[in-house]
Order: sequence, then C-alpha cells, then structure tokens
Amino acid sequence: MTTWDRQSYYYSGQGVVMVGDLDEDNALLGLTPLGNVTALEIGVEVSVEEHTESQSGQRGTDLRKEKETKVSIKMTAQNFVRDVLAMFTRGTSTPVDAGEVTAGEVVCMLGKVMPLPHIKVSDVVLKKGEATLTAYVDDDTPYDYQLNADAGSIRFAATPATSGLTDEDELTIAYDYAAQAQVDSLTTGAVARFLRFEGLNTADSNQPVVVEAFRCQFDPAKVLSLISDETVQSFELEGSILADLTRATGSKYFRERMLR
Repeated sequence: MTTWDRQSYYYSGQGVVMVGDLDEDNALLGLTPLGNVTALEIGVEVSVEEHTESQSGQRGTDLRKEKETKVSIKMTAQNFVRDVLAMFTRGTSTPVDAGEVTAGEVVCMLGKVMPLPHIKVSDVVLKKGEATLTAYVDDDTPYDYQLNADAGSIRFAATPATSGLTDEDELTIAYDYAAQAQVDSLTTGAVARFLRFEGLNTADSNQPVVVEAFRCQFDPAKVLSLISDETVQSFELEGSILADLTRATGSKYFRERMLR
C-alpha cells in the first residue's frame, strides 16, 4: 500500500422505488411502491458559456460561466398493474365491479371479430330478435358465433347456422362479467411527484442507501411493450427532477443517505 491509498467502497444497487403525490405546498402526501424496477438513473447536465480572451494570441478560454442546470431521471419498470400504468401513461384508472349486461347491442359482421365492452365474460346469450343464436361447439356442428370469454370478443361464422343472419344485423346480448379495471391513457396533464429509492448496496454487505428526489416530472411512457421475445416486458420512463424552491437548506433537487 502506498502512502496515499484510500480504501474504496463499491456500489451495486437494488431496492424499492416509491412515488408519492405532493400538495400545493410540495408537502408529501404518502408514498406508493412501484414494484419491480430494473433500472433507475439520475443525470445532471450543465449548460455553460465560455469567454475567449483576445490578448495572448492564443484565444484562450479565460472564463467559464454556467448558464443552466438540468437534472434528469430515467427508470425502467415492470409492474403492469392498473395504478402504475395509469400514473406513467398520464391516464386514469377506473375500477369496474362485477356485474351483468341484460340488453347490450352487437352488430353482426360475418366472418369478423366484434369486441364487447367487458373482459372475462360468462353466461353469454346472443339473439337476433327473439331467436337465440347458436354458439360454437365443435368444427362439425353448424354455429353462428364463437366466444373468447377471457378477452370479451365474438367471431361470427362466415356461414352462420341461423337462417337469415346477415352482415350489419343489430343483435342483442346478455352476459355476466368479472370485476376488472379500465385504464384510459393520456387523459391527465403533467404532475410533479416525490420519488424515494430505498436501496441496498449489494457490493457492501447490503448496506442501506436512500435517495430522494423532491419533484420528479415524468414524460408519458415512450413505449409500452406488449409483445416481444423478452421473458418479461417492461416500460421505460424519462423525465426531469425540478427544483423545489420551498426548501430553505440543502439540495433543491435530490439527496442521498448512506452509512459510508
């Protein structure tokens, strides 16, 4: 060991990411864990203006003035649940209690699939006037429609069993449906939230590391991966950590607590 060596403590992180709403005074209203987050990064970018002197013949830089500081945040999340999706697609999540439809409407399109307003349906009865249409049983039995009960959709037979069933017939439908939720994306504006990372340094005996970003404003998820060759899908988020001017001491952007 040389005279000026210093012991190094390395970092490899895992942990829980939580976010929470803020009131009008930037006071935290409580945190909600996001579930599995595979990547979390904070970046700092400084915009500078440089002045060049005109005396030495070298046109050397003799002043460097910082003009702007930007703090960015990136995160990759994997928890596909209603509240997290609504939060990061700038949407709203609406719970739907289990129930029944007694006189719904469906338009017949022969050979095509028509969606229902609900998923996970059961006890489906489809009618043209007073005539009950024939559901699919097997390939050897004539039928009028097939049902995808989980997805809530109907595919009409190209050659229906019921005489007189044609394109654009207005049908009635009754069914039961399970409790579910609907997430409507891009229905709300940008909101700043508090973010807290309760981490473990796996390169240092799982010592605790806590990072707090006081006002994070995320862009809507750029990509919502629904089909890919990856084992588990994810969605990536980018945004900014805004200055919290209500803080009289310490950083106005983010802080870190650790034992070392």
